Amino acid sequence: MIKTYKLEKNSWFKRLYNLRKKWCTALSKDFFSAGILSSQRSESTNNAVGFKATKNTNFTDFFKIFNQTIKRWRKNESDADFKCSNSHPYSHLPFYGILKHAAEVYTQTIFRDFETEFTYSIGCITLLHLEVQGYFFYEVQIENNEASKQKVTYNSADNSVACSCKNFEEVGWLCYHAIRVLQQHSVTRIPNQYISTRWTKFAKTHLWKQRDETAEANARVPVKYIPWRQIMARKGYNLILTCQEYSETRK
Repeated sequence: MIKTYKLEKNSWFKRLYNLRKKWCTALSKDFFSAGILSSQRSESTNNAVGFKATKNTNFTDFFKIFNQTIKRWRKNESDADFKCSNSHPYSHLPFYGILKHAAEVYTQTIFRDFETEFTYSIGCITLLHLEVQGYFFYEVQIENNEASKQKVTYNSADNSVACSCKNFEEVGWLCYHAIRVLQQHSVTRIPNQYISTRWTKFAKTHLWKQRDETAEANARVPVKYIPWRQIMARKGYNLILTCQEYSETRK
């Protein structure tokens, strides 16, 4: 684009090109983003409060709307947590192998995304190019769909798999190319290194456990004293502000 329209001296285009790793999808696949686009943050915010708020909404009313929105989000999250803990996801596919394991560990929302990848994997064909000391190099694609072709490397020693589409690195669950290769090698469970804790049913449990362990490790400052320290620190600061103008009181 720069060459075609002779924009080599345009400072804005030069700056944009230097920042290409931040906006170019092809260059950002190695970084986790949960699949969220940069524009979605503002779009989702507008969608959340836009149904009641307008440009004429004052700050007080906006705060009430925002508070109601937060309460709704928390209720939806609690309902989803309860559903995950007390029910199993349904599927039109038989619950065997990797799909069964995904239903056991993932939240129901993430399971739907994984199930989609699993469904695509059923229609994939694989071509083995090379095998060297336990490493297998494949090309995987959906049948009659050349655009879906990706390179997949599999290590039989630890069941590690890497795909050129970088889906796991970007969103946190395996792509259909990788799933197809794992099935090819009779792997019936998702390898532990490809289960992101944040997408599992146990994410919150893990967080609270980590917090408790941190509190126990810090024996010098027991958790029960923290609220008292915060109150006394605030009172001490107010006392300092009150006496700062009087030299005798400062002494």
